[in-house]
Amino acid sequence: MAEDAEEGAYPLLLDQESTPVLRSDNGQLVWDRSNPEAGLITIDTPKTKVLLGYTAGEPVEFDGLKIEATDDERWQIIGLTAQDDKPLRKSEHMLLVASGNSENTDMGWTSEEKVSVADNWGEAPTLIEVIEARIHLKHPGQIRVWALDETGERAEPIAVQRDRDGFHVFSIGQDAPTLWYEIEAK
Repeated sequence: MAEDAEEGAYPLLLDQESTPVLRSDNGQLVWDRSNPEAGLITIDTPKTKVLLGYTAGEPVEFDGLKIEATDDERWQIIGLTAQDDKPLRKSEHMLLVASGNSENTDMGWTSEEKVSVADNWGEAPTLIEVIEARIHLKHPGQIRVWALDETGERAEPIAVQRDRDGFHVFSIGQDAPTLWYEIEAK
């Protein structure tokens, strides 16, 4: 660790100005630090797609998926994964997870930076920020989408339309506040 770094701080090995975008050797993991106020990590594999961070008002595009987050200033994680060990384009069962900040009721942070709660984990219920987004999913079959309740059971069906480019388009977070969505394709 550098001698001039504050205790507990870990300096980046690559400076942000000369390397604003870091990519894994296979390109499936990208850390975009080009906007110092809004970093974004993306994971793009055949079976899983994830965005983590700030979208800065821009749609995030993956192979076969586009995510348009409604709130561009909110930290968020939105992930889609196949549940049947098939690539997303062929999957018949998928899980979409979308979350902002979350914490237990009366969780006791040890500082304003919210780095640690020590042993003050709070209690139920867990408070969540529901993420609103428009999802564009490329899939050859017909899809149905449900908001899931806190036990993982289907709660509300989500309306799905198909656009002229063949993407299934649906919105999350507005009508059924949840973290989880089931997608079934036939």
